[in-house]
Amino acid sequence: MTETSQYIRFPAIRCWIKHILDAYYDEIENVFHTIFGKVKRVRLVATIRDIYEFPSFDSETTSNINLELDDGTGVIRASKWKVEPKEIARYEIGNLAYFIGVLQSREGVLSLRIEIIKIISDPNEFLLHDVIIIKKIKSGEIVEIPTVDQKLNKISNEFGDYDDSSFISPQFSHQSLEDNKTEDSIKETIFSIIEENTHNGKDTHLKELKLKMQITENKLKRYIRDLEQASKIYMSDENVYQSYD
Repeated sequence: MTETSQYIRFPAIRCWIKHILDAYYDEIENVFHTIFGKVKRVRLVATIRDIYEFPSFDSETTSNINLELDDGTGVIRASKWKVEPKEIARYEIGNLAYFIGVLQSREGVLSLRIEIIKIISDPNEFLLHDVIIIKKIKSGEIVEIPTVDQKLNKISNEFGDYDDSSFISPQFSHQSLEDNKTEDSIKETIFSIIEENTHNGKDTHLKELKLKMQITENKLKRYIRDLEQASKIYMSDENVYQSYD
């Protein structure tokens, strides 16, 4: 009998931003452990505190937007890709809106990739959202969030104890400065590739950088994050980068 694979879509869990910020992110499973269990997609009601539009380089008719959302319990960064101009015009700072999206964690930075935005005109919808969450909590439909120690214990039980002393180099302290120089060199090379592609009107995809740099994806993303924080590059689409120059 032939088995067919089926795409499983996570349900969108109604919650407050506080529940997301308090969650424990599991890199292995790529899910967030919250008081409502394992969560990947969420539904929020929040106010748009800030909005920034930037071009979508693989589309001449749409743009990307970054938003800062505040629901009174916390603040989260969010983004939506390839948005039509008419849709962007509907979003203003101070708007109360309903959001559905996918949670992401990149180098420890939490964000929401928005799938749906619906502007709310009736404030009662905000109150209803809160009532549903409060009712769920009071009814006991919650679980304990696992701690890092609990997660490590689970891994230890599955794989057994190991001695990690062999991973520590005796020359580490002498090589730290040299390693920093090497990291700077790697970041400069990554930036040069992105900068050259940008000047030539081309996108730089994560897969291209991984192929050219021959380093792990986790390390590559860390270097990319450093370049983003230094305002040298930015993400123009998911896993697609451009330089500011």
